[in-house]
Amino acid sequence: PHATSDLSPAGTVTHLHRDGSDNLFIQLWGSKRFILFSPDQRPLLSAWTAGDSGLDVCDVDPEHPDYERFPQFRDARAITCDIAAGEMLFLPEGWFHHVRSL
Repeated sequence: PHATSDLSPAGTVTHLHRDGSDNLFIQLWGSKRFILFSPDQRPLLSAWTAGDSGLDVCDVDPEHPDYERFPQFRDARAITCDIAAGEMLFLPEGWFHHVRSL
């Protein structure tokens, strides 16, 4: 896995996507909220592959879903967790995640 951390101010959002490898996220300070979807949820997330990167990104916003535009998202099942300073989160390859800095 690769390890990531960032220094984003409160309110910063990383939109729903999945990484192409396992990811160990380490929270150095502050906190972040992760909204997670397992790989089997992909058909419900309006995911599409971004260019030659092979990464999947999603147009649906899990914090404020537009059910008229993405009706299938009603059936998606999320796991939400907050990560505080000093905590880590392992994201296996294929797991979709939306991240907000708190």
